[in-house]
Amino acid sequence: MNSASVFETWLVSLRHRWIVAILLGATVLVFWQTAKFDFVTYDDYDLVYQNEPFLSDWSHVITAFQTHVFTGHRAESAYYRPTLLASFIVDYHLWRLAPWGYHMVNLLLHFVASLSVFLIVLLIDDDRILALMCSLLFSLHPVQTESVGWVAGRNDLLLGAAILMSFGAFVLYRKYPGRLWLLLLSVVLFLFALFTKESAVFYFFLYPLFDLCIRKAGWNITPKRWSQYSLFGLAIVAYLSVRTVVIGALIGADKLYGSIPLYERLLHVPGLFMEQLSLLLFPFHLSVVHPL
Repeated sequence: MNSASVFETWLVSLRHRWIVAILLGATVLVFWQTAKFDFVTYDDYDLVYQNEPFLSDWSHVITAFQTHVFTGHRAESAYYRPTLLASFIVDYHLWRLAPWGYHMVNLLLHFVASLSVFLIVLLIDDDRILALMCSLLFSLHPVQTESVGWVAGRNDLLLGAAILMSFGAFVLYRKYPGRLWLLLLSVVLFLFALFTKESAVFYFFLYPLFDLCIRKAGWNITPKRWSQYSLFGLAIVAYLSVRTVVIGALIGADKLYGSIPLYERLLHVPGLFMEQLSLLLFPFHLSVVHPL
């Protein structure tokens, strides 16, 4: 099987261009207004507007991997998001402190994630209409407003795009198991997501769950499948090792929650789950602040 046949579904062919045009048009139509938005005083100032000395130096792309995300504004932080900082450095050298440029990059990343949803559903089900409906639901759901319209919300956009592309490469690898580079690409994109936001760790379960629930591969995991999953596990170990060296703690929850005991934080889990579910089903009164 040649390379062209491998990419037959993954790349957008002529018969899919009209669908992609619909997805792009709908996404731009809804979120284009964000180009007029300013920075907000909730993280945008710390990360971008008042962070010009850090963002103006290209060498700080490397430094971003050696410090926490709020470097220059806070003595310490448990948030380690170097790829987010690196993306803002690139932004700064393109449009300095013009908010519209940062918002347009957010919109582009959101479209990439939405297009990835379309391609993944197409790979799994080969139904263009279903794939379009899923991608439109993902792209246009009101809950996406926070990530797309808020410059600092880019961490979720980078995370989402990276995980979706990683998962797409993994699904494609399952269709063409002889193409080992697709598996390696999936792992690299997963590692990129890890260095974007801490919550990427939990997406490790996405890959075995796909084999179990979609491919119906069963619970009897072969050594080959174990070795494949272990690559994603090694990516997590590498990330956590670097994070521990930089942040000084594996998780650093004490820097986020102070002296609140773990069991008290766990008591909030049902409420948090219900809040997230309600936002998905009834996306009203949206806010960047989530008190719970």
